[in-house]
Parts: sequence; C-alpha cells; structure tokens
Amino acid sequence: MSDSLDLDVDSNLQFEKGSYVSCYCESLGSHMKAQILDFKQKDNTAFAYITFVGQDKRLDDWFPVDSLKVISSSDDEDDASQDSRFDDDDKPESNQFELVHREVTKIRNIECITLGAHKMRTWYYSPYPHQFHNTPHLYICEYCFEYFQCKEDLARHQSKNKRFEPYGREIYRDGKINIYEMKGNCQKVPCQCLCLLGKLFLDHKTLYYDVEKFSFYLLCECDDDGCHLAAYSSREVDTEDQNVLACIVVFPPFQKRGYGRLLISLSYEIARRKRMPGGPERPLSDLGQRAFTSFWRDKIVEMLRDHPGAISTIENLVELTGIAEEDIKNTLEMYQLAHVVLGKTKITINHNSLTRELNILSKKTEMRFIPRKLIWMPDDDLYDM
Repeated sequence: MSDSLDLDVDSNLQFEKGSYVSCYCESLGSHMKAQILDFKQKDNTAFAYITFVGQDKRLDDWFPVDSLKVISSSDDEDDASQDSRFDDDDKPESNQFELVHREVTKIRNIECITLGAHKMRTWYYSPYPHQFHNTPHLYICEYCFEYFQCKEDLARHQSKNKRFEPYGREIYRDGKINIYEMKGNCQKVPCQCLCLLGKLFLDHKTLYYDVEKFSFYLLCECDDDGCHLAAYSSREVDTEDQNVLACIVVFPPFQKRGYGRLLISLSYEIARRKRMPGGPERPLSDLGQRAFTSFWRDKIVEMLRDHPGAISTIENLVELTGIAEEDIKNTLEMYQLAHVVLGKTKITINHNSLTRELNILSKKTEMRFIPRKLIWMPDDDLYDM
C-alpha cells in the first residue's frame, strides 16, 4: 500500500497517509474531521482507511477516496496538536509502549466474524496469526473459539468435535442463562482463542497468550441446540492489585440485555466470598465508569434496604458487598446516601436520598444475579479443573 494517492491528476490534488480530511460518519450522522491511515485499491476503486478525530476507533473504516474532502493545512496542525495522548509527567517507557501499541493496532485487520448463528462487524485490531490478517470474514467455533478462514473448515471442525457447551465448569444457572468458569492454566488454548476473539471488541487489552494466571467467566444463552456465548469476563487469580475484574466483553448481538451487569455482580460475589474486596482494573473507559458506578449505587442501596439498622460503617458495606472501601465512600457521597464522618468510616444514612434511589431501583426490570445459585467457593482457585 502506498503512502500517497493521486485523487485527481488534473487538479494536482493528492492525499497522503496522515492527511486530515472531512468524511461523513453514518453512525454520527454528520461530516467529521478524520485522518487517513492507509490506502488500498479494490475493483478499480481507491479506498482510504479513516480514523475519526476524537471518536472511538470502532468507527474506523475504509471509505472511497472520492467521498473525502480536503481540510486546510492549518486545520491539520490544530488537530495534530490536539491529538497528543500523553502528559509530560508520563513515564517515557509507558509512552513508548503506547506509541508502539497504537501503531501496530491502528488498522482493523479482521472485518467481520461469524460466531454461532451471528455475523458481527468487528471493532478493533486483534493479533491473530499472520496468515489470518486481512481475512475479510473469520469463522469461529462458539464452544472452543478456534478460528477458520471459511465456513467449510468450521463445519469439518464441528463434525469432529461434538461439543454443545464451552470448556470449563458450569458454576451458575438461572433459566436459560449458564455461566462457565475456564481456567487459563487448565484450558490454555481455548482461553487464548477467547482472548483473541474478545480483542476484536476491546480497544486496549494486551492479554492474548499469557492466560495462566487468569480465570474466565463465560455467560451463555442456552437452548436445545447448545449453550451459545453471549459475553465473558476475566479475573486475575493471584494479584495484589485488588482487581475483581480484568476485562468484560458483551458481544454486539447480546447487548442491552443486562449481561454486563450480571458479570459485574458475579465478580463482586466472588470477591465477597474470598473476603478480598476490590474494584475493576483501572483506568476505566467512560462506559465502564458508568456501568460500575451504577452497579455500586444499586448494590449499596439494596444492602441498606435489606439490612436496616445493621449498617453503621463503611466496613459493614465492604463485608456485605465485596466493593472496595474507596468506591463505597465515593458512591455514598455522589448520591448523598450517607454522611461519612470526617476521618472515620462511620456513616449516617440520609433516608430521603435512600427512598429516592429505592424508588428508582424498584422500576428496573433487568436480569438480576442470584448469589445462592452460584456454585463457587474460594478453594476453587486452588484446584485445577
């Protein structure tokens, strides 16, 4: 692929890699400033790979070059100066890693996948083996997550491997929802393949092959044909960082069904049973921050409702929920649910605010996690499956 492309020889107009242009973004419904990352030719038509300035990389895509409009050089400089992602105080080695990561992953290498009955457009780059790069359509087994370049290869694989559920151990069942725990040190290859699949929908996770220290929780929708992966989360088993959850993915066809909340609830119930309260791996995205803040609020409100008179300190809430002390304190203050005595952890409940949040909670109809249905004990971390 070339670094520049002559769009119109008569007008002497030329686009180059790094040029800023105006491009129509269908998802946002307007023309947006964008930057050209690469070029390609297909069926005698020139395409440019575009990333929209200040927008999520999932919007990046190939656009016909003749649909782009030039932006003045002064606008180029303004955008370039605003696109700096690093503060002066950042560690140089962290900056270098970030720069290398951005360069390697800037162009999505798999356009779409088929997982079970669902065809999905991917969002981000994933480091599949080189021979699978630039594969327009990847076919993935929904039980072991092995990947194939054509559906015939997938069909042959499935005919030889009669599986109807993922590897690992079933630890939760509620109606048509099953959750399985896979351990990276036991089901290494399926876990690695799952990470590659998940990376297609995660912008900045670098866990691909070093899975031995992680457990994975696979949420499946089950029917007569089998258990179909809808979402998953991961947890580092032995960590001093007090992270109850490392990453979480809800695949596009299954979003807005409460599955993300269900996996967050699972991670905190495990933390509570281990008596190791904590929080999500940080930094959080904007969406992640909203999801966890909403969970913390609802969980704290439930505890204050279900244990009247038994909660007088933040430590009481930590023990009941598995949520880190700082996250509880911040949530109580954000929603004015309680007054925290300065320099102490004793709290005084604000009953007006609690009543308000209980009314909001009562109107929610999303799927609820039921702790008594979780078959999992802290010793399970010590044994192979």
